[in-house]
Amino acid sequence: MELLVPDKVRFIIVHCTDTRCDDSLSVDDVRIWHKARGFEDIGYHFLIHPSGFIEIGRPIEYVGAHAVGSNKISVGVAYVGGRDRFNNLADTRTFQQKIALQYCFLEILKYYPNVQAIIGHNDVSVKFCPCFNAKLEYKDFLSNLKY
Repeated sequence: MELLVPDKVRFIIVHCTDTRCDDSLSVDDVRIWHKARGFEDIGYHFLIHPSGFIEIGRPIEYVGAHAVGSNKISVGVAYVGGRDRFNNLADTRTFQQKIALQYCFLEILKYYPNVQAIIGHNDVSVKFCPCFNAKLEYKDFLSNLKY
């Protein structure tokens, strides 16, 4: 796997797993899906469960496989969900997932301080993922940090 170049990482890209919010899913499950698609490993760097538990996916120092054309300049974070219990596309993030996402962002910034924006997969690809407007929701996140 190729190493990310810290000075080139500009984005944190938020994803959903495109699974029902009540599905039980682990990093190993997603790894199996991604390897079946030909990836070397899971594409996401972090996976956030409905409880807020954060699982580490692909090691953060390596280029991910989560957003074609943007992998070398981003870190990928996915939350489990994206479909409601009726299997409709929806923002299914729990309160705990919302808090865990922000915690993840802060941890990523320790490794990649040149991040300029937190965006959704749908901002770099024609996708519904992450089923909410991440760019709008997190537009002030970085500027509100006090270093």
